This record gives sequence, C-alpha cells and structure tokens, in this order.
Amino acid sequence: MHRHPTTILISIILLLGNAQAAVNIGAKTVRNKGLPEPTPHKLVGTAVRAGARYVKIRGWARLNNPFDPALVDTPLTPQSLFSVDLSKYDETIAQNIKAQEQQQQQQWQQYQAQGFRMVNGSWQQRPGTPAQAYKPQPAQQQMRHYLDANQYEQIRDITLEIMQRRPPSAFFYVPVGRDPAPIAAFMELLSPKGRPLARTLPASGLKQGVIEGREQAWFDHFDRFIPKEVLTGNRHILLVDRASSGATLEKVRGILRKWLKTRGSKVSVNVLALSRREVTVPWIDITSKPELVAMNQDHYAPVAEWPRYEVGVTPPEELTRRTTYDEFKMQLLKRMARDQQLDAVIHTMSEGH
Repeated sequence: MHRHPTTILISIILLLGNAQAAVNIGAKTVRNKGLPEPTPHKLVGTAVRAGARYVKIRGWARLNNPFDPALVDTPLTPQSLFSVDLSKYDETIAQNIKAQEQQQQQQWQQYQAQGFRMVNGSWQQRPGTPAQAYKPQPAQQQMRHYLDANQYEQIRDITLEIMQRRPPSAFFYVPVGRDPAPIAAFMELLSPKGRPLARTLPASGLKQGVIEGREQAWFDHFDRFIPKEVLTGNRHILLVDRASSGATLEKVRGILRKWLKTRGSKVSVNVLALSRREVTVPWIDITSKPELVAMNQDHYAPVAEWPRYEVGVTPPEELTRRTTYDEFKMQLLKRMARDQQLDAVIHTMSEGH
C-alpha cells in the first residue's frame, strides 16, 4: 500500500522478530548480551495516542502526523529539541548546584587570603603581594539539553530492545524511579489506545533505603500506581531500571510480590536491569550507549514524570505529577514523527507478521 509522506505508522510492537532476530535500525543492529533470544508472539495492535486521527490499515493504525508535514521529510538534526534550566530546578540537582557555588566562593576567598590573584583565568600566587580584589563571575547558566539525534537514537534503540526481549503482548512495563524516564515516555507514546504499555513507579533512595517496616506504605503506593486491570490481566509485570548490581530491583520485586498476593493476583513479577556489567538479575548491556549510562547520574531527573520520592519517608501528598514530563514527551513525539527508520522498522514488522 502506498505510504503518504506526511503520515507515520507509530503503533504498538507486539511481536518483534523470530527467535534469532535482532532489531535492525538502518545500518545498526540492536543486540543483547544478557538475555536469551525472544520467542515468537502473536501480533495484535492499534496505535499511539497523540491527539490525531487514526486511519486503520490492515489491522494496524497509521497516525496522521499532527505536526508540520515538512518534519517527516527532514532528517533528525543534531540539535537538542528540549532543554531545562537547572538553576530553576527545585530538587536535589538545584541544591547540588548551590552547594558547588558556595564551595567555589569559599575556595576563592581562601586563595585571596593566601595572596593568590586571578591571572588569565587561573589563580597564581605572588608571595608578599596582597590578594587582588576579585569578584566571582556569576555561575554559568546550568542548562541540560535533551533529545539531540544521538540521545534520541539511543533511547529508541534500548526501548525497542526491551520490547523485543520482553514483548508487550506478555508484559506490562514498570520503569522504577526517575532514571528511566525517557524509556517510559517512549513506551507510553507507543501504547495502543485503551491499553497502556507502561506506568512509572516513583521510588527513590532504594540503594541506601530499607523496605522492612514500610510494607503498608509500599502497598498504598502500589495501589496508586499499578493499574487495576494489570492485576487481573494476562500480562506479567516487568520492572525496568538502570542498575549496577540488581539489588534494588530485587527489593522492589519482593515487596511487589507480597502486595500482589494480598490482592489475590496471580500476576508474576519479572525484572530487567540496564547495566554496564553483569548483574544478579536479567540484564541488557548498555556499555556502548553513554546516554543510558548517564541515567545513573540523575541526567533525566529534571524531565521525569514524578519528583524524588522515598516510599515511607516522603509524605504522599508531596508526590505531584510534573508538567515538564509532558513537554518532554511532546518533543520526543516530534522526533518519533520524523524518524523514518522507526517508521520503517514498525512497518516491516507489521508487514511480516
């Protein structure tokens, strides 16, 4: 069937290849070192929710591009589509920036007291010379940029690989915490109408935190964030997070299993770690994807759907959804709408099964 250049097929991937297949994206092949090869699954699906008309095509749905038609014919640009001014970010990152500025100020004062002075941008000491009066320059604007072509491609590739290894026909994805925010956003934009693929579970401080003694707080948390239809459905739960050992995922899996048992659900809980080295749980190697490695450094915290939240410690009323996430998703959708490689991959899969 002829494909109009102003439309894009963004539909849910419910079958991704045969047992030996990998996701081919242009000249790239997404492969995995930590998981077994996938098994075939039946293809079912509709399309993404994007506020646009749906056009049914052979059981799939092609999304009329809600953006400027020229976007579809324009290759991905290296420029970022979205930025956040961290100086206005009201959480841990902003506090760290302020602490760094105070430390720098103290260092300047110490150097001046010791007779140093600023010469060509560096401190130099002139013994016996009074410290030169120096007024620190304002801190450089702390901007964090997102969704340049390289960042987008890494997010896309890892999301497709997760969905290949653990197909959405059999799994409901639960990204844990703020680190996997871009993956959660990508999955949500691929969700079929009326059948969400993923839901973020806000949970911070798990490395140092404890779960024992906070079971009721966790149960209340799951009641809020795990959709009721998942408890009675035919999909397993898959916890996804950036991990260095897998221990935090095991913590969450343990308490989630207890909660499911109290709710009379037979849904199983699986975990999947994104790591640079082998861990104690099933994992995907992200060594070659620096953008994913940066997830452990709070890189995506400013665009996460929820603020930092430690279950059983942070008051539940402080857990409010942030509009920055919606703005990030809209810019991500613009990348997806003009990504001819993504369109080709999904179209090929829909044609082949």
